[in-house]
Amino acid sequence: MQCHTTHSRRAFTLIELLVVIAIIAILVALLIPAVSRARSASKRTRAQHEVMQIVTAFKAYFDEYDSWPTGLVSGDDADPEGKPGLEMKENMPKMLRGEGDPPVALTENPKRYPFLDVPVDKDGSIVDPWGHPYKYMMDFDKDGILELQVDQFSTNLANVDVVVWSRGRDGADNNRATFVDNPKNW
Repeated sequence: MQCHTTHSRRAFTLIELLVVIAIIAILVALLIPAVSRARSASKRTRAQHEVMQIVTAFKAYFDEYDSWPTGLVSGDDADPEGKPGLEMKENMPKMLRGEGDPPVALTENPKRYPFLDVPVDKDGSIVDPWGHPYKYMMDFDKDGILELQVDQFSTNLANVDVVVWSRGRDGADNNRATFVDNPKNW
């Protein structure tokens, strides 16, 4: 006698497959915003960390040479378009990194100390995680007050020698709502 046992193979039905796919799609839809928020928070944290490194580099420079670095900028605290702050580009990043070509490197950082070690972009600018150069202001006249005016937002920063900020995701200096939220050291 031979026993024949039949094994029936049960396969997934189309409905079951569609339900599983729908559940996976819902989970992915819930996960994407969380990942996006985490990436955004990571960029903000990185920018805040770099802002503090730049401030520390400026203060270390001042402690070493008893003056603020100027690079190729004049003593005012505005860029050529009149916006507050100067951008971290041209000779300033090289000088703070102990690099650069004479005569600026030898006159601004003659000992070639590396005060700063953050990455630079292809143009030699120190940029934030969103690709915008950091901005800075220094108390060149040493009166202990920095006046910062952005759009209708204005503040006097007392007992602050140097301020550094990132323009954030939007890259704008002239929007009070987003400027207040940008990574900065004050």
